[in-house]
Amino acid sequence: MEEQITTSEIICINQACTNDLEQLELSIQVNNQIWQLEKTYFQCKSDPMVFDWYPKKSILSGGFKLVVNGENLDVVQMPMMKFVYNMSDYEFISLCESITSSQMICLSPGIDKNFGLDPPIDLYVTFIMDNVKIIPEDDILIIVHDPIYYPFENYIQQINSTNIIKFEGSNLASTHSIDLIDVRIDNNNNACIPFNLTDTYLMCLLSKFALNSLQDFEANVEVRIGTNLTFLIGKIILQNSTQSSLLPVPYIKRQIGLWTTIILIILSSIIILSLIFLLVILIRCRYFRLSEKFHQQNRPPQFYQDVWCELGKKWQIDPKYLTIAEKIGQGCFGDVYKGELKQNDNKTIEVAVKVLR
Repeated sequence: MEEQITTSEIICINQACTNDLEQLELSIQVNNQIWQLEKTYFQCKSDPMVFDWYPKKSILSGGFKLVVNGENLDVVQMPMMKFVYNMSDYEFISLCESITSSQMICLSPGIDKNFGLDPPIDLYVTFIMDNVKIIPEDDILIIVHDPIYYPFENYIQQINSTNIIKFEGSNLASTHSIDLIDVRIDNNNNACIPFNLTDTYLMCLLSKFALNSLQDFEANVEVRIGTNLTFLIGKIILQNSTQSSLLPVPYIKRQIGLWTTIILIILSSIIILSLIFLLVILIRCRYFRLSEKFHQQNRPPQFYQDVWCELGKKWQIDPKYLTIAEKIGQGCFGDVYKGELKQNDNKTIEVAVKVLR
């Protein structure tokens, strides 16, 4: 094996395996010193294979994602896609990324316009999988002119209640597919979903996220094709019909601020509590007025009150004429005592005196 040695690591390149699924035990020898790595094995697998790849067309600016399907693609440490023009005049290398054992993603190359190559351009494709070179059956990537998306008229487009944006341009559908389009609104990716693409126009539908995140109902719009080509289109402005479809609460909160919202909540609570307190006072006042009116209506006339007072005085006994002796009985509500009552003629009679508890 070839070796590269530093103070902290040793990088080795393995030799070809004699057969598939061969398992080799590893050991390291530096000068005369040998280290045996216990229970550490090197597993051999079959060479990677490429079955197909797509799309077969890209633009001068490049940056299209090329999906490669195959087998054992994840064992490759540095997968690359090599593009050659006219067999040897120009070569372009694109690093790839293995997604699974059966799929990896590469990017189409960008062609410098200073090369003077006039599309359509045929680039011959070779996959370089570490030490393995693979030439697929469909080995040509066609490079075409870049599409052109025009800015909005007066750099502004009014958006009605349909929430649809229309972009005009040239060489659109003939150069790229709808899945390679990313309509960005205020730097938000995929904020408008494309649904109709022709060679002269593109139509997309604003997402709910984009609608709710628009500030002041105005936003900057750009169209990105692949990863390398971006067009600044202008601004969109939502009309009143679209504004009414937005959720008002988040927008109001953004405008008036958090502290203003808190103050409004506190003031509203104070007003509600004050109204409740006032209502309780009014109910109590009305109750007392009705109660007083009832007593006044049911109070006996003054004549009867005077008679009852006189009768009561007649039957009242002055305690100084009453002598209380021993207890002779008791009941649920009081005790009964033996007593003597001195009458007006100085005669004394025995009486029973009941004392309430």
